[in-house]
Amino acid sequence: MRAAIVLSFPLLLAACKGEEAPPVKTLEELAAEKCPKVHMDRMEGGWVLVTGNTKNRMEIVPKGASYMVYYSNENGHYELTAQRREKDLQLTEVPRLMRKELIAKGEAEAMRMYLRPYMESCSIKVQEGTVSATGRETIAPPSDTKEFLAMPAGAGVFSYRPADDWLFLGPAAKSRATAKAQLAKDGFPKPEVPGSHAIPVAAWSDAQADGPASCSYDADLFFDGKRVQEKVPAKGVTGGERYWYVDWDANWSFNHTFEMYRYRTCGGSERELIGVAGIDALLV
Repeated sequence: MRAAIVLSFPLLLAACKGEEAPPVKTLEELAAEKCPKVHMDRMEGGWVLVTGNTKNRMEIVPKGASYMVYYSNENGHYELTAQRREKDLQLTEVPRLMRKELIAKGEAEAMRMYLRPYMESCSIKVQEGTVSATGRETIAPPSDTKEFLAMPAGAGVFSYRPADDWLFLGPAAKSRATAKAQLAKDGFPKPEVPGSHAIPVAAWSDAQADGPASCSYDADLFFDGKRVQEKVPAKGVTGGERYWYVDWDANWSFNHTFEMYRYRTCGGSERELIGVAGIDALLV
């Protein structure tokens, strides 16, 4: 009893002097101090698997009252819409390029994921799975749940978005006719190319869809998911198509990913992303 009286004594003195006791913080306020980014209302930004393996990463972008999520794992990049629920986000893939065709044919299933803020470790928990065209879900068991932490400052700039157009390598990067022939034959560019200090890499885009001719156009280059070069100018417009070309230093072997993030800048406006071209290459 004596201990209780002693502990209460400073508060009694404060009351006698007319001072107010310090306000008691709510659980919500305490959580915001401990984990400012881990909340259903503020999850935006980059996240990386708790092991630090940057092949497993995601970017959460606000969209209206919910989010868009760009998710990367060992199999590639995924864009997912988020349906906000009481305690988590239900994510469904928006497929691109070959994924879109395979899912439409029933030869693959869209990715379905669940994201949940986890205050105990200031992380986001992720359950991966798939959903069929008929809505049948297959979700990984809780034991396979992945845990993501905020991407640390200084880790570099990473790619997140799935490609919405193809990159072409080698001879196809120097000839639009060769590039079109590869698409006509296989539905995708030829992925094999010799590893070299000067690999021709290119994409073509609809110049009118890109934006006004008065704007400037350039690209950032990503190799295996990490930015390696910034603001490479586009080469010009021929026949209504803008040509994006670079001699890419990639003296490596085996499987690697090339990505070109294409931007426009108009007047004094900020640089705006207009498209992503990419290819999973085999350097031989």
